Amino acid sequence: MHTPKLTQAIKSTAFAIALVSGAGILVHAPVIAAAEAATASKLGDLGKFRAIAADTSAIVGKGDLAGAKTRIKDLETAWDEAEAGLKPRAPQDWHVVDKAIDRALEALRASKPDAANCKQSLADLLAIMDKTSGK
Repeated sequence: MHTPKLTQAIKSTAFAIALVSGAGILVHAPVIAAAEAATASKLGDLGKFRAIAADTSAIVGKGDLAGAKTRIKDLETAWDEAEAGLKPRAPQDWHVVDKAIDRALEALRASKPDAANCKQSLADLLAIMDKTSGK
């Protein structure tokens, strides 16, 4: 499913590639940037948050729930510090990601954390971040 901006970016990309390739020149960097901009998150770049979540997920995958609990604190801190800048951009998207972070925090901070539950909550969080980011 394409958004109108993404569809236009794809059409523009195809036209630009056809136009310049006919002249024997292939210039694609600005066109790719336009396509990426069309799919950018209203929240902005979530890359640093996603990286922490992915790192936490990898730690859970190694069976180190205590280490994952420590690492996810970095996500909580970074997300909270960025709230004032992120939330006004797209409040609904911010709340969706925030709730997913809360679920992952709860899973890892449970009195007896369940590895499968922790892994699932982090997988859900990563999927929500990707969806919110337009990936």
